[in-house]
Amino acid sequence: MGIENFAAALEAHAVARPLPGAPRQVVLPEIDDEKIEREGEYLGDAEGQSFMIEYTDSGGRHSARRISVYGLSMGHAGIPLLTAKCHERNATRQFRVDRIRCCIDYSGEVHDNVASFLFDNFGMSLALAARKSTAESEGRWKDILNLIRDDAVLLAAMSESDGNVHSSEVDVATRHLASVVERTRISLTSSEIDMIASHVRRLRPTGRAIARALDGIGRLGADSVTRLLRAAIAVLDADGRRHVAEIELLNQLSVELTGVAIA
Repeated sequence: MGIENFAAALEAHAVARPLPGAPRQVVLPEIDDEKIEREGEYLGDAEGQSFMIEYTDSGGRHSARRISVYGLSMGHAGIPLLTAKCHERNATRQFRVDRIRCCIDYSGEVHDNVASFLFDNFGMSLALAARKSTAESEGRWKDILNLIRDDAVLLAAMSESDGNVHSSEVDVATRHLASVVERTRISLTSSEIDMIASHVRRLRPTGRAIARALDGIGRLGADSVTRLLRAAIAVLDADGRRHVAEIELLNQLSVELTGVAIA
């Protein structure tokens, strides 16, 4: 029969075997990153291991899909790539390991430590599997800061108006700021959400910063103003009481943005 023919026959049997059902809901964006990077250094064996991944592509689009990995290589940005069959698209795709949020076995077991999972399954160096694109990460964080800056300043000022910054107020502000970012179709990681919360805690807005923020929010239109005011009310109520200074600031904020007091 010959080794090659025998291998092909076994492959045909393996491919014909029904793929296990997705252990969690499949999510696909309207379009994928389909550009195939030029593959660099060979990084390890990939014998078709199949599992599900949650992934965020270069456009911030989230997906959850079943894949079977064909090969491992170094991408042009110094970040390892998985070249794999996407079973949901029935097509070959590449996945940067720094954009894989987690891997899920068909049994449902979730592997949040992606680097350890790739080492265990492919022998990929832990250092390589955990490698991030520093320049890209820094650029992404700058984009996030630009998106949240005005809302963050105004909500931080609201939180501090009674002389105390409560963790519940920070949590409410963080949820609002995360929603501001995610409306632009950037899918935030848990570490980025933690960074937003830390940013809010550190803010001590100056009068100049507040004036710039008011101007910036005002330029965004009525929907952004409404969302901010709702978030401001939620921050005001987060600690279970409304302080006189908070109500006064909320009314000032509303008058500045809409011409009408709301509390």
